[in-house]
Amino acid sequence: MTGSPKFLRVPTRNFERSLRRLIKRYKGSKEKQAFIVFISQLVDELCNEPHPSNSAFEPIPGKMVLSEELEFRKLRFAIPGLRGASGQGRLMYLINSTQHKIILVWIYSHEEFEGRPDDKSLKVSLQDAIAFLGEEANSPTDVKEQ
Repeated sequence: MTGSPKFLRVPTRNFERSLRRLIKRYKGSKEKQAFIVFISQLVDELCNEPHPSNSAFEPIPGKMVLSEELEFRKLRFAIPGLRGASGQGRLMYLINSTQHKIILVWIYSHEEFEGRPDDKSLKVSLQDAIAFLGEEANSPTDVKEQ
């Protein structure tokens, strides 16, 4: 089907929490709504092209190891209506090439985290995202006969 995204978006609890924090930075309802539309479009584009030029591989925290079908990346973008460090946005995500899913892990401004969230918090968020994918794959509709 033409226009259908190549990958399905899967927002994690941490992504949703971090997005709410960013939305709170906007005072007016019009600005908030414009930001929400902007992020939605950004994620739609990511689902069509998971390797845009403004994204890069992101190192895995600590001694964590990802399975072969997972790739951890960070997308850099300008946050509309915000200037300076607060206007530099980052979106961390996993690409699951087997399930064709983009797992949204964390969104933040450069002002909130100069580099990236601390490894301990990031590791927990990644483990939660991976566990969620495992639960989803083992849902009753996906059970295979043995």
